[in-house]
Amino acid sequence: MGHRISSPLFVFSLGLAGLVSGAAAGHNALLPAPQEVRYGAGKLPVPGLVIRIDGPSPSAEDLFAARELAAWLTEACGSRGRVTGIHADAPSSAPVILLRRTGDAAALPGPDEPAGPASRESYEVRITAQGAMATARSSAGLYYAAQTIRQLVEGRGAAASLPEAEVRDWPAFAYRGYMMDFSHAQLPTPGEVRSQLDFLARFKTNQYLFYSEASVELEGYPTLMAEARYSQAEVRAIIEYARERHIDVIPNLELYGHLHDLFRMERFADLAVIPHGGEFKGEDPRIGPLLEDWIGQIARLFPSPFFHMGFDETWLIKSEAAKIGADPADLYLKRLKQVAGIIERNGKRPLAYADMMEKFPKIIGELPPGLTAFVWHYFPLEPSLYDRILEPFVRSRVPVSLLSAVINWSWLVTDYDRSFRNIDLLAAAGRKHGALGLYQSGWTDDTQTLTRPGRPALAYASVAGWQLDPVDRNAFFGAYAARLYPPEIAGEAAGAFEALARAETSLQEATSNETIAVFFEDPFAAPVLAKSDAQRQVLSDTRLACDEALAHILKAEAAGVDPATFKSLEACARMIDFAALKHIYAREIADFWQELGPKPDKSAASNLIHNEVSFKYHTRTSDMMDALSVIKDRFREAWLAEFVPFRLNIALAKFDVELAVWWKLQRRFQDTVKKLDTGLPPLETLTQGLW
Repeated sequence: MGHRISSPLFVFSLGLAGLVSGAAAGHNALLPAPQEVRYGAGKLPVPGLVIRIDGPSPSAEDLFAARELAAWLTEACGSRGRVTGIHADAPSSAPVILLRRTGDAAALPGPDEPAGPASRESYEVRITAQGAMATARSSAGLYYAAQTIRQLVEGRGAAASLPEAEVRDWPAFAYRGYMMDFSHAQLPTPGEVRSQLDFLARFKTNQYLFYSEASVELEGYPTLMAEARYSQAEVRAIIEYARERHIDVIPNLELYGHLHDLFRMERFADLAVIPHGGEFKGEDPRIGPLLEDWIGQIARLFPSPFFHMGFDETWLIKSEAAKIGADPADLYLKRLKQVAGIIERNGKRPLAYADMMEKFPKIIGELPPGLTAFVWHYFPLEPSLYDRILEPFVRSRVPVSLLSAVINWSWLVTDYDRSFRNIDLLAAAGRKHGALGLYQSGWTDDTQTLTRPGRPALAYASVAGWQLDPVDRNAFFGAYAARLYPPEIAGEAAGAFEALARAETSLQEATSNETIAVFFEDPFAAPVLAKSDAQRQVLSDTRLACDEALAHILKAEAAGVDPATFKSLEACARMIDFAALKHIYAREIADFWQELGPKPDKSAASNLIHNEVSFKYHTRTSDMMDALSVIKDRFREAWLAEFVPFRLNIALAKFDVELAVWWKLQRRFQDTVKKLDTGLPPLETLTQGLW
């Protein structure tokens, strides 16, 4: 077709002695970093570029990549230029980016994918001052080349340009996925799921595990989670949206445990080991047909060649096995083989969580052929432990993928430090032991969890799954923000993430590990007061980090960029600040009581308690109520930007209860001031029973 770029244009003689990383050469830090990249001295101006596809019959996937690349480059130009898509007229002299596909490899990942240079996802990009060309065997490779070109853009507006460069790139892991929990608390809106897919595609993620215990409409179950589920039409739209971005959506069900949503329904209650519980009974003849029905419906809905059966955390299997005189390992294996067989008869490759396989290692060698074990460990371990965990699977030649987690389901904001370290350790273990894939998971176990702040951990896992070298953890937030946000906002975003990371880590150090629980705990309990006394400076450091984060976040919010993310970050920063301040104030109030003693001077006690603690404004109790009022409003806004309203009122009610506690405590302190003639009662008599 027209505007072909002749091959002499792409004969590079850049004069570089070796491969130079983008950061080392003063260029953009790319995420993920290409396996090979070198730069020249020239540049290709972006305004006025034309995107062309080589060949007479471009596929729908190739056309999509061309349109997306044109849109991304036009955005970089702003009002100062336009990048033209393949159907627009352009002068023959216009510089061209040529997309050339050299094969017919699949657009989506399938079974037995290879990684490395032979991967169907590998690609090359060559840029000179006269034009550029991207080459790949598949439409997925071309799309990833387009994403890399997007990240290579330097400057904005009329000054936007692509550096003279040559890139050769391929994935380290064949499968790089994200598992989203749609069942435990919050249910993301379909729009939020699309936003996640757009985000993940930027970092070359190729699978999306759709974790559903009962969150997908099924024929024959009209009332099953009817208030919080996706229609089949919504699921099909999500699958198609992901497919355009070369992400395969995999059903991730739970087909043994974690099925309380089903068993709480009266007509299914007696199928559970414990009525209205969470795990299937062993030998009930109704279970087989139910599983056949569910698996068949889901297999028809999701075209993916993979099917994740769950099968984790079967807490009652030992007691159930004892009731029927069976070995728990044998019982577990029997059921796993039953479900895997149904999945295979539906033409899918079974996947399953591996925690029970680790618990019953004798079954590893007897797993169904072709089943992939998802080994999940969410917190950093000693490196040698991964060898011990993975060796039985390797010895039995069981395919393995590794699953990390965004550590946020019990924390006020993502624990970035541990999330990143855990990914690094799993990626290293996976490379060492030949794992097929590296996955991240996002859980919604607590109503106070917001998922947007966890996105850096999604990107980090995708980057670790693609590039061969370890991720530069120290430089990550800066590189991440620079790839997502315009220059005037990138610094604010990076600063916010860095400050929030410090704040969460400090709050854990000053209190206890799970900071959502810290937010709602009794700060006047004797052990808590003792720890707050010892950690005064750390609590103060937590608040200083929150203030720093908020300053960055408010500037970003004022710019109107990515409002959903920055709303969530603001809510998280305010919650961490509240949790720290609550413990500081409790310690200070306890200090006032110690200072005053049981028989204080009435005037001194009245002034101190009334003016510092209990008056209706500008005191410690009123500060707590003020902060909670703001937090509740910000949290509601952040929730509705991510999730459907289901369970929102539960989350908001928790803030209301906390506010009511401080209001009641304020009144108790006020009553104490009125009764100082009889002395000062012990502080614990005023705070007891409130939390």
